[in-house]
Amino acid sequence: MKKLKIGYYCADINLKKTKSIGILKVVRYILKELEKEKRLEIILILNEESKKYFKKFKCKKFIIKKNRRKYVFNKLFFYPMSANKFAIKNKLDLLFFPKGHVPFKKYKNIKYIGFMHDLIPLYYLKKWMLSFLIVSILLIISAKRFDLIFTNSNFSKHQISKFTSKKIIVVPLGSEKYKCKKPLIKKDCYVFIIGNRNPHKNLERSIELLKEYNKIKGTNYKGIFSNGEMTDEELAGYYRDAKFTIFLSSIEGFGLPLIESYNYLTPVVFNNKTSLKEIGVGLPGACDIYNSESVFRAMDEVIKLSKKQKIGIRAKLMKKYNWNNCGGKIIKALMETNL
Repeated sequence: MKKLKIGYYCADINLKKTKSIGILKVVRYILKELEKEKRLEIILILNEESKKYFKKFKCKKFIIKKNRRKYVFNKLFFYPMSANKFAIKNKLDLLFFPKGHVPFKKYKNIKYIGFMHDLIPLYYLKKWMLSFLIVSILLIISAKRFDLIFTNSNFSKHQISKFTSKKIIVVPLGSEKYKCKKPLIKKDCYVFIIGNRNPHKNLERSIELLKEYNKIKGTNYKGIFSNGEMTDEELAGYYRDAKFTIFLSSIEGFGLPLIESYNYLTPVVFNNKTSLKEIGVGLPGACDIYNSESVFRAMDEVIKLSKKQKIGIRAKLMKKYNWNNCGGKIIKALMETNL
């Protein structure tokens, strides 16, 4: 049986420039699932900077030659066009962009598949943050020009569908469980806060709300958050030993930390909006982040959960959100796209 030849484009992954650790994990987990499928022949398209992130994969690799052009030029033009040339020369059936944008030039013989994780840059552009203009334009162009789009929530699908009539398929992401490295802080004495300095993550508000909760309830939970440099094992340890997790982001394309936290039996207080509302439907801990009383009620709610209840919630989430489900849906769609 002839295999479907797919170019898996990862040449624009550069953590020094984007710090998109979450996206990198998703890209690698999807690739891991695709590698298992015997009907697919995967060729990884990389550059000198991105190849170190994919050493463990056994599929064929094409490395785009290093050049002295600026990062932005390479990201927008040189790397995608190099992928195009490789696809034509090697008669690939599909070019799959698990992140990034579609090349400005498309060839008729190749189908262009994209995974669009979210439209968060548009959220900032609406707030007149013009530094997000270029990336927002690229997202809209890609939405219009991809032949098929994958995304990870119905919320993201709805946002993307405003800019395209192309088929959009929602696939569930998953959560990998790692061996836990014990944190340097006592178990149940802290709360793990999901967030960074990006405004939509509401890190400062989360810290202040926890301080206020401590004052009202007479508790002394310390707020701990990742600096973006934790290993997977360190992150797992902080998830596992936290009293609960706070995830008060204003907008999320998916919200993987909600699932990750429950994977270690740690409940989550989460903003009941955007994709978090979708993933966390029916779960305790949902709140309105702009209503302090709502947040405090959610904290009380998750603290009271028994171990049995947490195990039940984890089982429910893991049944739907796992990499096997994710890979299966993607593979099925790829095979159908090439018919």
